Amino acid sequence: METIAVIFDDGEGEMEWPVPVARVGPNLFRVEEHPDFLDHVVEFGDVFEVTASGNSLRFVRVVEKSPFKRLAFTIGREVVSSPALRHVFTKVEALGGRWDFMINFLFVYLPKECGYDPTTEIQLVIASFS
Repeated sequence: METIAVIFDDGEGEMEWPVPVARVGPNLFRVEEHPDFLDHVVEFGDVFEVTASGNSLRFVRVVEKSPFKRLAFTIGREVVSSPALRHVFTKVEALGGRWDFMINFLFVYLPKECGYDPTTEIQLVIASFS
């Protein structure tokens, strides 16, 4: 995994943002972690195309959508670190998914065909900290 800086145009202007990726082909990259503040453009698991723009890379398009569905929860660091959530994370990983925690948000990614939904379990753990 590497982090590359990519120029995105959100319709209101351009911004250059670091994206954790794996190279999967010429000018093609797969997003390897939750993309900070870019989830309206690319998601974890998406494959996107770039083009060279001077010394920078410019986002062109998503060429392959992520094979994952995303669940998002507002949650504190102490809750994410709790043993009560460890079994949920273990199950998610065993099913081929993954999870990321950023600031106060927990993102859970599961394969789209997976029937497991950890929402109730996570909400119960969050409630136990209230």
